[in-house]
Amino acid sequence: MKFYFLSSLPCLMTVNGAYFGRTDTFPRHADVCAKDEVFVEFHPENALPVGFFLTEKLRFDPPEKCEVYLLPDGIALYVKDFTPCDFSLKVLLQEKRRDVTVTVYRQGGLQVCVEGEKETFVKDLPPSFSPNALQEAGNFFLLSSKEAFCLIDKQAETRLYERYETFLLENGLLRALLPLQDKNGSKAKCVWDLSKADCPKVEFTLLQPKEQAENTLLAYAFFESVLLGCDYLPFLAEPLQKEAEKIKDFLGDFTEVVPCDEADACLLVYPKKERLYQVKRFRILTEAGKITDIQG
Repeated sequence: MKFYFLSSLPCLMTVNGAYFGRTDTFPRHADVCAKDEVFVEFHPENALPVGFFLTEKLRFDPPEKCEVYLLPDGIALYVKDFTPCDFSLKVLLQEKRRDVTVTVYRQGGLQVCVEGEKETFVKDLPPSFSPNALQEAGNFFLLSSKEAFCLIDKQAETRLYERYETFLLENGLLRALLPLQDKNGSKAKCVWDLSKADCPKVEFTLLQPKEQAENTLLAYAFFESVLLGCDYLPFLAEPLQKEAEKIKDFLGDFTEVVPCDEADACLLVYPKKERLYQVKRFRILTEAGKITDIQG
């Protein structure tokens, strides 16, 4: 069986105690027989290692501190939660805005504290995030580093976390240019409306690199539009437009779109239970720049 290995922090990975290689957010893979029950261990810097056996049980029971993705060609293991070695208090950022004080600190994990006149809220932030700036954004606060931003509400709940190239707060809107997860270096312009309690994404525009062939982002744009509830009729050829209402039911309740190496296909992610996800591959057929069929 093919296993893919990822980790939220850079790690040295061992298999049955022997050095295997380095892991991070870029997937590495190996063919391993689940019946052999080999033991893998992820060793990050300044945190305790995470280890577990590779068995068929992973399909139903994710190991602690790990997310499991059931892929068409194997299993992806993403180790996300590492226990730090250092529990000393280190304040990274602290600012007071009106009657609220926002503090970002490390004490084991990365946390944010939002302290008001009557209530105080403390929540976890992504461990690899190192914010150095804070901006007030309506009823939210925007924490940012050079590579990522995190939008939190006044109860310290994370509403958005994205890696970015540029972003701008303007008239109650958050505009950002985001790098996508494909090998072609594609990007997307996104706009969120911060005047609403759920800060919905109101615009999503894919940018196609000049060196790419025309319509290579058609599949990703279509599936992302379905996910966001945007109008996807313009992507469809006229005969398929008559079946447009059935498309959402056919695709199901997916929560993420991941580009494939093939331009005409994408992976859709479906939650099964806590930390366990099913990943399905869907392919589009096109004619004259319009989608004529969707195959699962």
